[in-house]
Amino acid sequence: MVTTTTSPPTNSQYLISNTSITMILSKSRTQPTPEANPCSKKGIPKMDVEIGTYTPELGPEIETLQKKYIAAHPRGTKFVSKELYDRHPALEQGKNVFCASAPDRGLVGYGALIPTPAEPDSPRGTPNTIWIHIRVDPEASDFKAIRQAIYDRILEKSLAYSRAWQGRATRLAISYPDSLPEEIAFFASQGLERFEALLQMTRDLSRPTQALALPAGIVVRHWSMETEPEKMAYLAVEAAIFPHSPRTMEELEFYMQSWQGGTPIAAFDAQGNVVGSLMAYWYGRRNGVTEDIFVVPQWRRRGIARYLITAGISYLAAHGIETAWLEVRESNEPAVNLYRSLGYEIANREVQLGIVL
Repeated sequence: MVTTTTSPPTNSQYLISNTSITMILSKSRTQPTPEANPCSKKGIPKMDVEIGTYTPELGPEIETLQKKYIAAHPRGTKFVSKELYDRHPALEQGKNVFCASAPDRGLVGYGALIPTPAEPDSPRGTPNTIWIHIRVDPEASDFKAIRQAIYDRILEKSLAYSRAWQGRATRLAISYPDSLPEEIAFFASQGLERFEALLQMTRDLSRPTQALALPAGIVVRHWSMETEPEKMAYLAVEAAIFPHSPRTMEELEFYMQSWQGGTPIAAFDAQGNVVGSLMAYWYGRRNGVTEDIFVVPQWRRRGIARYLITAGISYLAAHGIETAWLEVRESNEPAVNLYRSLGYEIANREVQLGIVL
């Protein structure tokens, strides 16, 4: 099986991961009751800090705080534009982002939760997942207390989701680079335990690619997915491949609209069915992404994944992008070996921890 996962998903999503702006795979059809939704401000004992939910006016402060955090932790942490906090559907117009502010210091920390309920027909034992991340001003003397207070608010909201969903276990989860051991230790102290690791791999696009052949009856082409039926066809196959992280139409459209440039590249059989796909896109002029790579089970081990990835590499290189990036589960050895054979190298590693609520 050759698939990549981003956190949850990668499919990818950048708010979940501290190392990548991978798109969030979330689905929030069932909302917690108003009584369980702690959106009003709440003071932190013994500190001149208040926790409130996100509004667009806080966007510039979030970006400023991120820059300070990245300067203190340069390895494995990347910048997330405020537009994702403003617009991403999983964040519910800021209700799933908690911001800690002090009168004389402004924003001193924030945290987000990304609810990802499993599909109703997902395999038994597939949990609902709530991915979270927290960032606090590294210069704050009360750093630990602020982080704990934000986590407590996130946990409170997460428990409300868990009660509303019912029927399945709900796992609260993080994905943090292993270059942040103190951050990981904090979550472990809250009872979260390791369940997976992710590798971030990169490829120098100046290196040549090999010419490859496709199996008979398979056609690969760039696919703009302009119509609703096309998007629905894609989502149906993607949900079957990634049952832990189903994506809605709204999320797919947000994801593709957020790219600076890019295209889905898909493989079709003789009947026009999607049998494999890859997303190749970029946000800046130097670094591109090859992700959401999958091939349906009946067509695996026939060179389609290799062909799709090579097509994505060539597409990015043709648009002047210098480096391609992807995420893959460390335990997915066949995929890791495939990417290595295509010139990708491990750049960073993330540890994923979780706890069943």
